[in-house]
Amino acid sequence: MTNLLAEPATPDNNASAGKPRAGKALRPLLSVALTALALGLLALLNQLEWARTFPQAWAVDAGSYVTRFLGAVTALSVGPWTLVDLTRAIASLLSWPERLLTGVLTQGFRFSLFGGGPLWIPAIPWFSVALVCLLTSLRFGGKRLALLVGACLAYFLFTGLWDSALQTLVTVMVAIPIGCGLGLLLGILAYRHPLAEAILEPFYDTMQTLPIFSYLVLIVVFFGFGPVAGLVALVVYAMPPMARITTFALRRTPRSIIELAEITGCTPRQRCWSVQVPAARATLLTGLNQVIMLTFSTVIICAIIGGEGLGAEVLKGLKSMRLGGALVAGVAITLMAIMLDRACRTWVMRRPEQGQARSRLPLLPLCLAIALLGVVAVWFFPAAAHFPSALEFQPGKFLNQQLRVFNLAYQAELSALRDGMISWLLRPARELFGAFGWLTTLLGMGALALAVGGRRLAAMVVLLLGAVALFGLWPKAMLSLYLVMVSTLTAIALGLPLGILAGLNRRAYAVLEVFADTLQTLPAFVYLIPVVVLFEVGDFAAFVAIVLFGLAPVSRYVAASLQQVGGEYKEVARMNGCTPLQEFFHVQLPLAFPQMLLGVNQTIMLSFGMLIVVALVGAQGLEAETLSAIGRVQPGQGLIAGLGIAALAISVDRIVRAAVNKLTPGEKRVSGKKA
Repeated sequence: MTNLLAEPATPDNNASAGKPRAGKALRPLLSVALTALALGLLALLNQLEWARTFPQAWAVDAGSYVTRFLGAVTALSVGPWTLVDLTRAIASLLSWPERLLTGVLTQGFRFSLFGGGPLWIPAIPWFSVALVCLLTSLRFGGKRLALLVGACLAYFLFTGLWDSALQTLVTVMVAIPIGCGLGLLLGILAYRHPLAEAILEPFYDTMQTLPIFSYLVLIVVFFGFGPVAGLVALVVYAMPPMARITTFALRRTPRSIIELAEITGCTPRQRCWSVQVPAARATLLTGLNQVIMLTFSTVIICAIIGGEGLGAEVLKGLKSMRLGGALVAGVAITLMAIMLDRACRTWVMRRPEQGQARSRLPLLPLCLAIALLGVVAVWFFPAAAHFPSALEFQPGKFLNQQLRVFNLAYQAELSALRDGMISWLLRPARELFGAFGWLTTLLGMGALALAVGGRRLAAMVVLLLGAVALFGLWPKAMLSLYLVMVSTLTAIALGLPLGILAGLNRRAYAVLEVFADTLQTLPAFVYLIPVVVLFEVGDFAAFVAIVLFGLAPVSRYVAASLQQVGGEYKEVARMNGCTPLQEFFHVQLPLAFPQMLLGVNQTIMLSFGMLIVVALVGAQGLEAETLSAIGRVQPGQGLIAGLGIAALAISVDRIVRAAVNKLTPGEKRVSGKKA
């Protein structure tokens, strides 16, 4: 039977079988020919004046329309109240926990009792706060955490920044829970409903890439001038990473755990909150870390719109050019962020039985007793409320002098480094981005998006970039894009090896954590201090600031993703005879790759977000337009310029993500969905 069905090979059969092979072999050549033809057409198109420079007659002044629209929105009424009245009521509600914590930690409470004289209840004094913090950290985190907390508290006390540090602590103690809670809920919503994720993703990108100054005027209009407006700005800026990581962590939950929850009869809500969220604690900690770090990195925004604390100290130093004092306050912000991050991490990751068998004395009554005794002591001895001023010292003056000495000693070397980077990297990149016209770039990026992501992505990129051109922002947009792309690629090139080294070595990981925390929690404005002192203003100063700011997320995500690869996978690789190099390339790297991509995404987003800050040191793109609009009190123009930055960031991020997804197996794609 088999012999009857099998036909002998004939020359005709071989020829017919060879045709599809020949066609398949010609496909790469056809692709190359079509690509060359497309590039040639784009080059010819770039020679036309209207295709190279967007005609001014076609431009739309959207900024003025937005300004009028905002004026109309603020006048809207909902029953007897206007929209502004409702938002101010929300602001008043948010101010209550901040007022309460401020009274407990810094100002105390004054009120009248039954029509009598004023009654004053002092705030908890510095020695009680310090002792409570040390005891709590010792109980839950051990000696290492207690030493870290003690060193940070000593820095605040001896530099005279204790009151400012407590005021900042009050602000972030309200902002961080709100940011984490909203991020967790939105992340779960996006995990359950793909439509919600499709709606929220552009929102996250816009909030992270739109310069915070662009919507700061809107926040002041709707929420008033003061600490609450700064609190809203912090939540909006710091919440998206928590939401993204929550969705990612829930999708990475092992299928076996989900099936076990289904077998035991868990409802979808129970499965989410009682199984998946606890199982994803290690990954969710990265989101908590990002919220804490981004919150602290933007506390100076609170000072710009009336807030107090360490951000106000940094702003005062920058305004008066007391750069040493600003740097000291910036380091205090960093130390507080590291201290709070380590404490939160220890509390989240501890087991329920931890902290119960170490001491028979309950912690909560002990802390309350220490606080009460401190309040009573200050009531009778008011001078005890303040740390002795004789023990304080001012390192700001010393730092100012050392910066000047260093600059004079190494001025020639620094100038050579700056000139070399400008000549060999920045100037060629700027000329390259400027050589292409608006239509050529628009069609080229649209074609790239079509190749890697399909028609939907191509349409989105063309619409976003077309809007940038239509609103007359194209020349400045290319300046912003050139600066960010060069800086981001440099940050990734430096951060990847650092992250890999830290991911493979525990000691290096501990060092990287401190390094990344320092870079991420230093207020963005503080980066300008050494950059301006060492390199003066210009593109190179902006380049260095963006590289430093973007270096932390990519190195941290790479290291954390490698550290979280389960030991069972490594054990299986060793049992199969893999060398350490094979284990890294064939086991650890593929498993960690999706989370690494989140680091690349965050680097791109944060680099675009840093643009508004580097406008202060000579950057000349859309960021300069945003800053200028704020100075002219034109919120519409500032918002449109900020949206232009967001459009660039979203386009670049989506193209990069689609390109990576095309090279990644379906179950490991960055979106978390299968092909």
